Parts: sequence; structure tokens; C-alpha cells
Amino acid sequence: MTTDDMELVRLYAANQSETAFAALVARYLNLVYSVALRRGASPELAEEVAQTVFVILARNAGSLGPKTILSGWLYRTACFVSAAALKRELRRHRREQEAQIEMNACPNEPDSQWERLAPLLDEAMLHLRERDRNALVLRFFQNKSMREVGLALGVEERAAQKRVARSLERLRGFFAARGVASTTAILGEVICAHSVQAAPPALAKSITAAAVSMGAGGSGSTLTLIKGALKIMAWTKAKTAVVVGVAAILVVGTTPVVIHFFRNEYVSGPAVAPKKAAEGFFKAWATTNWNELATFDRTGEPSEGLKEFLGGLEVISIGKPYQPSNYAGWYVPYKVKFRAADINVRVSNTNSAKRYVVNGVCDSKLHPIEELKWTHEPEALANDDVYARMSPADVVKAYYDTCRNGEWAAMGKLAPADDVEESKLEYAQAQKDGDDPHALVPTVDVGEAVWSKEESAWFVKCHMAAKVQKWHLAVRNDNNRDNRYVFDGGF
Repeated sequence: MTTDDMELVRLYAANQSETAFAALVARYLNLVYSVALRRGASPELAEEVAQTVFVILARNAGSLGPKTILSGWLYRTACFVSAAALKRELRRHRREQEAQIEMNACPNEPDSQWERLAPLLDEAMLHLRERDRNALVLRFFQNKSMREVGLALGVEERAAQKRVARSLERLRGFFAARGVASTTAILGEVICAHSVQAAPPALAKSITAAAVSMGAGGSGSTLTLIKGALKIMAWTKAKTAVVVGVAAILVVGTTPVVIHFFRNEYVSGPAVAPKKAAEGFFKAWATTNWNELATFDRTGEPSEGLKEFLGGLEVISIGKPYQPSNYAGWYVPYKVKFRAADINVRVSNTNSAKRYVVNGVCDSKLHPIEELKWTHEPEALANDDVYARMSPADVVKAYYDTCRNGEWAAMGKLAPADDVEESKLEYAQAQKDGDDPHALVPTVDVGEAVWSKEESAWFVKCHMAAKVQKWHLAVRNDNNRDNRYVFDGGF
């Protein structure tokens, strides 16, 4: 999918192929047009925004990298162009536009979930990191399968599922902080159903002609809009690229724009700020201070399941931060102890083999903590195989025993392959660090299994003993919080 997009871009850049560009317009016009509508543009202004976005694409076709996720690039550009267009309209009809913006920001008792989400959706999307935003655009705006999302992002399907799930959770937190309560399941369903609307049929042809003719030049309102959008894009890029405390000079057209960044209390040395961020992050979890956690975690307030499962942890040590070669931020080694907890392990036999397997973990109130997805159907086993005849409770006990003992072949009959691979990596790392790998999996007392008609699955009640976890916390400061270091993963 992505290779095909970029082949068309390269074909246009090399030969000014109108056919290639028309194919790109046809493929992504609805996506771009819908962003403009959702940002508050009228249908007429949305058409102008869409035309401008594709003119910018035409002008930049030769500079886009081969690994560019074009849909994500167009989505982001459409947000910036829409912002520039609305700013221009605000100047032209200030009073009317202010009233409209106020009405959009404070809807009167909207009748649907989408009406509550739509005014905030694009702002929430722009708060995500680029790869997270690209994952959601691919999955819910373009309705791609998880396999296709993984291929586009260059990761395994399991990793794509995790990225989409984490990104949806961050969106949920963003909406919750603004008084719009929802769940990740509802968010995915609603965005998929409503985020892309059909543009007028004749618009694609007029855009292609305008973009091709204006790729090297232009005039009038479209050119003004292009300059405004590029100015916003340059400002956003500068916020993440310029070193803290340095003045950056951006040139937009012929006018230099001087941008100053100032140090904050978290920046006092190369590795001091990342460590302070990690210390603040874990202190907030240890004291269950969710307001304080928001200072160090940009993903939004954690779910009730995570609060119950991880809140009140004990911090054992925070190590010296280091910068890996393949990551833009810092890794901060840590060792923490999670308190004992009551959990429910989800077990079902809805697979073609009709045997019980582990496919999820919840807290005692059935809030999802971790969801295990099977890339392929669990294998069918012979009737004389002990794993084929296990009850739900026996499956859970065997799952934790095989994981604790490093019996990977046996564990592979009870859980998804990706889960097994992750456990193997953690096991090997513990051995390398001189730690006891058996301690990675805490003692689990397995209780009774309860059937859930709604979930079509068994939930096995378990009590998990306190667990020590040793890993690294990823922190980075390319964000919208005054370049403050915040949590970025690894917990």
C-alpha cells in the first residue's frame, strides 16, 4: 500500500504525470476533505483546503522520503491547512467566525457520541506522535486491517495491534480530560464510521488540474493559504527540532520569524532531566497521585484497570539514563515492585481447534489490562495431548508455570506466539543481567472459573503475588509541554 503510494508520488515528481497525481487525489481526497469539514470549514472552504493540500503535495513530491506514510502526511498537512484557512476566515469575518467557533466548542446536548468527539478529534490526533497518528489513520480513517497497518509501519501485526491500542487509549485520555467520556472500543468504532465523508464528485478533477498547474507557482487566495499553512507546519516542526534554550530563525517567504525557547526546571543537564522525569513518573504511581502523573505522562489518565493493578507500586531503584542509537529520547533503567493483586485471566475456545487458550488479562473488576491476540488460529492437538483436554483453570495454571520455567514449546500451546517470544526475550535478558529469570513471573494462585455470556469466555479468578519488574522507561521531550521530558513507553 505505502510503496504503491510513493511510486505514484515518484512518478509525478519525475515526469509530472497527471495520471499518477489523479490516482493519488482519488485515493485520498475524501480523507483530506473530511478533515477540513471537521475542523469547522464550510463545504466551499473545505474544497479550497483540499485543493491547497494537494498543491502542497505537488510542490513537495520530490522531497518526500520513500518510507513516508502518505495518508498520515496528508492528514497532518490537511490539519495545518485547515488551521490557516480558518485563521484567514476569522480575519475576514471576525465576529461571525468567533460565534461559530464558540458554538462548535460548546455544543448544546449533542445527540450522538460522534457529535461530542468530532470538534476535538483532530486536535487530539495532532497531540499524538507521528507513528501513533499514522497507525490510527491507517486503521480507522482508511479501514486497513491490522496486518496492513503493520506492513505500512514496518512492524509485525502484533506490534501494530499494540500501537493502535495504546494510541486509542491516549485519545481516550485526551477526550476524558475535556469532559467527553468514552471507551477505546467506542472510539475506534465511531471514528471508523464517521471520520471520512465523501467529497463532491467533481472536486477531484478540478483539484488535479489546479495542483498540477500550480505546482511550480500560483497566485490569489490559494497561494496565501499555502503560505499560511507552511508557516504553521514550520513552527510545529521547529518546536520539536530546536534545542531547548536556543533561538531558531525560520524563514517563511521573505519574512524571518524568530522563535525563542526557554529552559524549564526539569532541564539542568544532559541526563538529569530524563531521570527526574522517571522519578516523578514512578512517584506518582507509587502515591496514586493521578494529577501529578499527568505532569509526566502525556498519554492521558490511566484506565481504572491499570490504576488498580499498578497503583501503589514500590520503587526499588532508578538507574542512570542512557541514549540508545535507535531512539530519539532517553532510556532510564528502573526496578519496581508491583503489589499483590486479584486478576481475572480470560480463557476461551472460540478458535477453530475448539480448545481453551489464554487470550487476555483483566483486573478484579474486569477492566482490560492486557489483550493477547492470536496472529493465527491455535493449533489443533491430538486427543491424547494433555493440553487438548485442559479445563479453563488448568490452562491458566499451566500458562504461568510454563512461562516461569521457560518451557516455550508447551507455552506455545496455551498462548499466542508473540506472547511467547516476548517472554523468551525477557527471560534471556534476566539471565544476561545475572537475575533469576524464574522471578519474572510471580506466584499465581488459581481459583474458580466464571463464565461470561457477554464475552463468550471464561474468566479465571487468580491472586497474583507481588512482582518485581526490571526494565527501562522511555522518556523524550519532543512534545507540547515546554520541552519537558515525559513518559514515552517501556512500562
